[in-house]
Amino acid sequence: MREATRDDDDATRQVIADALTERGDPRGELIALDLRLKADGSRGPLLERARELRSLHLAHLLGPLAPLVEDATWDRGYAEHVVLAVKHDPDLVAATGSPLWRTVRSIDVVRHHRRHDGHLTRLLAHDVLFGLRSLRGHLPDSLLVQLARGPARPLETLVCGRGSLGPHQDDAVTRELFDGPGLAGLRTLAFDEPLEDGATLAWIGETPVGAGLTSLDVSAPFEDLPAW
Repeated sequence: MREATRDDDDATRQVIADALTERGDPRGELIALDLRLKADGSRGPLLERARELRSLHLAHLLGPLAPLVEDATWDRGYAEHVVLAVKHDPDLVAATGSPLWRTVRSIDVVRHHRRHDGHLTRLLAHDVLFGLRSLRGHLPDSLLVQLARGPARPLETLVCGRGSLGPHQDDAVTRELFDGPGLAGLRTLAFDEPLEDGATLAWIGETPVGAGLTSLDVSAPFEDLPAW
């Protein structure tokens, strides 16, 4: 039986559900329930049973991701969006490369200490998360540099504090972030913290990443904003 991925169609998920059910895996029933809910929009007992399965078998359903996941949104039996709260390096090591990441489309990193930066970078830059569409949080510089240097990714949304990206024109690392091929697919870029120099906005718009943006969400001193 092949592993589920974020690009599976419903027929493929049903095949996976049947195989898991034969093995006595509760995820098989959950996939089948989610597919029925998606198909006919019914609620009541089906919805309650799906919630019950996720509650009873959460540790199994998340596997090695469980110690990191503070909250999750589900799609056809698998986590699709996760909120990560990092507490211990061994949890990051255990979860890195897990095939259960292959169904995840978006990640919010809500809490981690800088001492976890190395392991968090290895986890989020791993090939199993290559198809990630949205990444939010105060992200390690090392992660952003690695994503920018790598091959073009389907990542469309990136939201992080200015402390993570440091968008200053004379910063060679920052220039690499905006000029590198890996983040050229971004459509939405946001900074949680204000820019110190509004002129940076004009510079961003001249880069390959900036040219492809449809949304840039920042705050900066009004008097420093470039003329539009």
